[in-house]
Amino acid sequence: MCHSSPAEEGLHTADSAARILSRSHLEEEMVVLATVRECSCDMEQLQTKTNLPWSVLRETTGSLLEAGLMTVEDTSQPPRLNLKAKGLELIEKYRDVLERIATARAVIEIESR
Repeated sequence: MCHSSPAEEGLHTADSAARILSRSHLEEEMVVLATVRECSCDMEQLQTKTNLPWSVLRETTGSLLEAGLMTVEDTSQPPRLNLKAKGLELIEKYRDVLERIATARAVIEIESR
């Protein structure tokens, strides 16, 4: 008998399967954060710049807002998204991890020659 965790079970849904083929959830979050970092934009501009489907964009921005990585500027029309310091820190940590992975791959490639 095989038991899978709720996270593993979620991977078997149609939406998750389609997402795996395109971008990971983490990559989607990083794209949204990086785009908001470049410019404070509303949801429509964010959708245009990230090229994410509306359903994915709404889910992603919702989770980033809930996590306290972004804020909504309600005083502007339409409301704009802004990055918080916590979001900036996450982007920098993500970039550092990507750089370390690239370095490790280069070292492995050199050693395998």
